[in-house]
Amino acid sequence: LREMRGYSNYEIPYSTYLRAVNRFATGQFEQARTTFKRVAEMLPAPATEEVLKDVDMAGNAANGQPPAQSVFIFVEAGRAPSLKELRLDIPLFIAQVPYVGAAFPLLEIHNEPAVTGFTVSAADVVTNAALLTDMDAVVAQDFNARLPGIIIATLVSSASKAAATYGLQQGMGNWGSIIGAVYQVAANSADLRCWLTLPKRVLWCRVNRPESGVISITMSDGKTIGPVPISSATVTVIRVRTVNAGTDPAVMTFAISNAE
Repeated sequence: LREMRGYSNYEIPYSTYLRAVNRFATGQFEQARTTFKRVAEMLPAPATEEVLKDVDMAGNAANGQPPAQSVFIFVEAGRAPSLKELRLDIPLFIAQVPYVGAAFPLLEIHNEPAVTGFTVSAADVVTNAALLTDMDAVVAQDFNARLPGIIIATLVSSASKAAATYGLQQGMGNWGSIIGAVYQVAANSADLRCWLTLPKRVLWCRVNRPESGVISITMSDGKTIGPVPISSATVTVIRVRTVNAGTDPAVMTFAISNAE
């Protein structure tokens, strides 16, 4: 986890790219160009070259060229990391403080088989997808940044509970030790709250709307989606969510145009 790095300034390319798509679809071409350029700066090759094509597309539209009808396909694959608990229960066998405990969150990476790519067939043109966002790296960077504070807060909390147990023992004798130990055991848990619906990775590609008005998507696990009808709006977005390779994905399609 220490080697995993997210993106600059904790930005997420996926959300920034969606902002650019919305701006392009609603006629804010110069703002879209700037936002696409920001995404290109965050990504390595070959993804950055693909986003630079979007920068040129938005720039041409800002200069007065009619924008091409575009189809943006996003595949959210796998499961992002989740938190599990590392719990330490330490019996001290000391009359004043018989027990002390601490619980820390651990980041668990889910490596079950997941879709790693897809292709889009539009008329006779086949386009390969690229990696837009590695959510494992995003979550790991955030976790690594917060971990020192979590460790300090947990140790301070454990020490405070042990001190409270000592105080109860001094005031109530053995009953105080028992009450304090029971409270420590019951309260010894880590904060495991996290987003459980995030994908492991986000793959994407953009194609021009074919004259036939339909496209097909083939996933790396062999699953085929389509033919998918494409509207005549400025932008059509296809969002595919798949958790495990080989399972049927969920598909959402919607159109955005300047008139809307």
